[in-house]
Amino acid sequence: MFQLYAGVDLLEGRVARLVRGRVEDAVFYLGSPAEYARRWLDEGADWVHVVDLDAALERGDNTALLRQVAAAAQGRVQAGGGVRNIAKALDLVDAGVSRVVISSLYFGRREDALTLLGSLGADRLCVALDFDEAGMVVTRGWRERTRLRLKEAVEQVLSDGFKHVLATDVAADGTLAGANPKTLLTVDEELRHYMIVGGGVSSVRDLLLLRDSGFAGAVVGKALYEGRLSLREAVHALKHR
Repeated sequence: MFQLYAGVDLLEGRVARLVRGRVEDAVFYLGSPAEYARRWLDEGADWVHVVDLDAALERGDNTALLRQVAAAAQGRVQAGGGVRNIAKALDLVDAGVSRVVISSLYFGRREDALTLLGSLGADRLCVALDFDEAGMVVTRGWRERTRLRLKEAVEQVLSDGFKHVLATDVAADGTLAGANPKTLLTVDEELRHYMIVGGGVSSVRDLLLLRDSGFAGAVVGKALYEGRLSLREAVHALKHR
């Protein structure tokens, strides 16, 4: 079943949205992260997807705040950002996160990522594959490009035993430009049901397109905060169309 993930990004202890990962373009929203988590779940989100931007950019840490979000969301939290070692991943689990998102750990210390997989199990981990305009996977807060295209990376991650992949179009992230499936559709159809999609998702039309293309779910962020997309309308459309 296609699932909706409501994005809650943490920057300097507040809820923020970036455009293409640029801190200088950050927009902050009134209200606590825990309040937003409760609101989005009440309106129909299946999960809250949290990114600790400070940790991702190596400029701080919001684990204490994330603990509050996890409590408010009663565990329906998928979270990442700056998870570069096993200890950090376990800190998030201890904070109440149900599924930890890793990227730099997977690409920089793959053996440790596989050790974590053996310890936590595939349901509690998600590998983030952020990709640029050329379809290449990037890591470390989108600052370093790997040698893998998205299709190749998805195949590798799944062959390693992971079951959840988060594919984010970094060129579209925070732009409200709409989902661009061009690179996403290079992934074989039988593998798409492992993939959650992020970046630019801003309408019911985007969600229906992704669902009908075989993907497992989508992260919706800025469109919620800017009033461009109603979760209640999205849930209704996904159920009846």
